[in-house]
Amino acid sequence: MRVTKCLCGNYAQLRFKDEFGRVKDKIVLIRNVPIFFYADCEEEYMTGPDSLKFADRVKISFESGIDEPEFQEGETGMDFDQEAFADYLEKMSAHLFGTNTLSQIIAQINDSHRARRFFTMYLLKNRETFFSYYQMRERLGISFIFDTIICALYYEREKKPVKQTLIDLLQIDLDMVNQQVDGYPLKEFNKDLNSFIFYWRKKTGRLLYPHKS
Repeated sequence: MRVTKCLCGNYAQLRFKDEFGRVKDKIVLIRNVPIFFYADCEEEYMTGPDSLKFADRVKISFESGIDEPEFQEGETGMDFDQEAFADYLEKMSAHLFGTNTLSQIIAQINDSHRARRFFTMYLLKNRETFFSYYQMRERLGISFIFDTIICALYYEREKKPVKQTLIDLLQIDLDMVNQQVDGYPLKEFNKDLNSFIFYWRKKTGRLLYPHKS
């Protein structure tokens, strides 16, 4: 994990945060900005080069109309960390549902948004899991969940490389959608996917998409 020293002599830790910038009267959100945090001083800062790049990304976002761009430009996807994702799902399940089995969680889907959102993420675990439940989607009454996943992964995937990685990993395409999904369900999916990405960064101290050399 990258660290640096504060002026007080203590070490700072590199974190990745979403930061807001302003151009005229418009607020712009830049995702995954590298920030050094000092636990003892409770201070955080960007390096000089990163501050200049942040200002440039804010300006480009404003001028191009691109919403919520990544700080790193020209990123390339790396293999989806399935082991970390499985660990994340296990922790999430224990936190939200205690000792409930997956079958018990699925039974709550229509009555619990937590159960629905957890199971939606669970289906991203691997191709075998995805297609096993995809074949049972009509019997289980969960076709809308698969429609949401597929539509969300294809929605603005050029802005989030992990989406294309998951599309390739799961081997899915838009022809598998029964009914088009848009609006809030896509934002909800993105929020839950981002939660895993932040978990992964915190655990590893690395970017999910390393910059091209």
